[in-house]
This record gives sequence, structure tokens and C-alpha cells, in this order.
Amino acid sequence: MQDEPNDTLNYLNRMFGNIKKNKPMNLEILDTKTGIRKTIETNYSPWWWVYGNGCCDCNRAEEMGCDDEMDAAMRQAHPGLKEWQCLCYGCERFLITDCDNDEYSIQEYNKFYHKELVRKYLF
Repeated sequence: MQDEPNDTLNYLNRMFGNIKKNKPMNLEILDTKTGIRKTIETNYSPWWWVYGNGCCDCNRAEEMGCDDEMDAAMRQAHPGLKEWQCLCYGCERFLITDCDNDEYSIQEYNKFYHKELVRKYLF
């Protein structure tokens, strides 16, 4: 197929476009467990936060400084994991509550989180 390389390029440009253009955006993340809100500046694209690795608690926990805590809880819940193995934390705790880029709505930034959680903290 002739279109495949262009499709791949388009995908990569959407995912990492902000990094290439060095065009940061600001996000506010809410930790629904502690109530702490943190505004971060990120070079990842809006697409990355909605559909990529930023769409779940794994990378949001890292931005909130909770990655070690979340990793310890995961390992306690799954003691059979090897040191090099991990599981996704899921979409349970960290909501994006504000963004200065309007490419996606706040609902879209949290589309994989439980509707009740989103409703309780955002709407």
C-alpha cells in the first residue's frame, strides 16, 4: 500500500507534534484521592493525553509525583510480577481538569475514566 508510510507519519506527527514544534501547553491534573491539583507544562501533544500514553493513570501519576506509590501498590496487589514487569494502573484516579489547548474537550481528556468519577469532580 502506498499510503502506509504517510499514515504512519501522520500518526507520529499527531502523537508527537508538540514535541517537534516545541509548543508547550499547560494541563491541570486533579488527584481524586488526595484532592491535590497540579498544573504542569508539557510538550506532549493533546492527542497523546487523550489517546496515547497520557490517557491513563500511569503517566499522569508520574506527573503528579505519585509513580513510586502507585508502583508499590501494584506490586503488593500482584506479588508475582517480576522486577521488570508492570501493569497499567488503569483510569481510576487522575483527571485532567483544565488545559490551555482547545483541540479536545475536558470530557475527551478523561474519556477512559469512569463516568461517575468524571461527573463527581468535573460536571
